[in-house]
Amino acid sequence: MNYFLLKFTHKSEIRAIIKKLAEVKYSSIFTANNNNYIVIASVISLDMHTHLVIKPNNLSTNELQIFNWAKAQIEDSIEYLKYETNSSLVKSGRGLMHEGQAIIRTFASLTEVFAILNYTHNSFSDGGKYNTPNKARQRIIELVTSGSEIIDIGVESTGYQAIALDAATEIKLLESVLAVAYELKQDYNFKISIDTYHQQTIQWLLDQDINFINDTSGKIPTALVQQITQADKLYVMMHSLVIPASRNNLINLEVNPVTFILNYLEAKVVQFSKNNIDLAKIIFDPGIGFGNNPAQAWYIMRHIHQFKQFGLEILLGHSRKSFLNHVLDCDILTKDMASSLIALLINLKVDYFRLHDLSYLNQMYAISNKLNNC
Repeated sequence: MNYFLLKFTHKSEIRAIIKKLAEVKYSSIFTANNNNYIVIASVISLDMHTHLVIKPNNLSTNELQIFNWAKAQIEDSIEYLKYETNSSLVKSGRGLMHEGQAIIRTFASLTEVFAILNYTHNSFSDGGKYNTPNKARQRIIELVTSGSEIIDIGVESTGYQAIALDAATEIKLLESVLAVAYELKQDYNFKISIDTYHQQTIQWLLDQDINFINDTSGKIPTALVQQITQADKLYVMMHSLVIPASRNNLINLEVNPVTFILNYLEAKVVQFSKNNIDLAKIIFDPGIGFGNNPAQAWYIMRHIHQFKQFGLEILLGHSRKSFLNHVLDCDILTKDMASSLIALLINLKVDYFRLHDLSYLNQMYAISNKLNNC
């Protein structure tokens, strides 16, 4: 195996490399001096495939320390035990001081989290809790400091029996909450996603300083998808039969729900390719709870890896949803724990999660990191 130290900005850069390698091992994510690092062990040389690789003769003393710690972790050697013993627990992992600088072996995953901010009065689990600028400000700070890379803002509920907003009202609400988000972005490192399916709103968003448009309908025109990607934004396309969700409009029980959704996805990919849309800017969400009953939702999640076959990144939006009632009789806090456990178990099969709360997931990541050594 060859070992490579990579310095990166976005986790998606590392995921894109790893999924192209047939035989690969990788370390935890390390941080030092506001930079992110990872060591990848591969039988294939990465030197010709990425600009992220740091040449061995260009390593700083801190980077050499990271390389040695990460390599020892991959090998699970006695040297790794020494690093772990000499390090101390910090908020996000195990920390070690070297030449006056902190090196942290984080417990973070390569999967990214869309943290949900419902700027609404009627969302199914937290409507009204964060629907003023001051409440939204505090919630964004809580979500970002707990590890979310992306804040997914929605101002219209799409839950069962929700009443749709007109685009003008939606834009007015978005202007209010985005003013808060833009201000916070100056001090905190996060991206912004907007949860909407209204075409007029999406047109308005093309000129806004956001990163993702999360289309819960999966039905906007191809020309508009093209505009989104040309505006250098990522398009999240969720499969749904109807918005808002309906318990009476479901995939036929005589049909395999994964095959049903795959057929939809394949048709979309073909359509996008014909229109020269960059598929690297498309993220697919199979739409848990939107057109599928609880049994079907569990089945879709068990087979979620199948949606990777078209080369798109995958988002799982399962947090606090009613499919959990199929196996649990629980309150919101227990649903957060259950949602986090699902995220942990499916972690390697998807690229993004959409969650209401990250506290349980962070604890589970820390334990999993130590037991699975990655």
